[in-house]
Amino acid sequence: MNIHLATISYYVKCFIRQCAKLKQYSIYEIYNKLLQKGLQTSIIEEELELLKDSDYEEQVREKLENGKLKSYDEEKKKAYFYRRGFKF
Repeated sequence: MNIHLATISYYVKCFIRQCAKLKQYSIYEIYNKLLQKGLQTSIIEEELELLKDSDYEEQVREKLENGKLKSYDEEKKKAYFYRRGFKF
């Protein structure tokens, strides 16, 4: 494995971890942020597979519904999640 490729892969892992833990981004948002940075789609998709296999989006959605979106009605919640790229 090329050292440059290993460095990029490590960066992608760290970026995903940061977005998942601190910012609570959807998988779609993380993917788009990494694409904006000019990274290869193959590396991004390979690293995002772990998040896709877990129930990450469900946990984030639940956390947002019980916190920030608690006072929103169902229509506003649905619009918020669609805007952020969450799937139902």
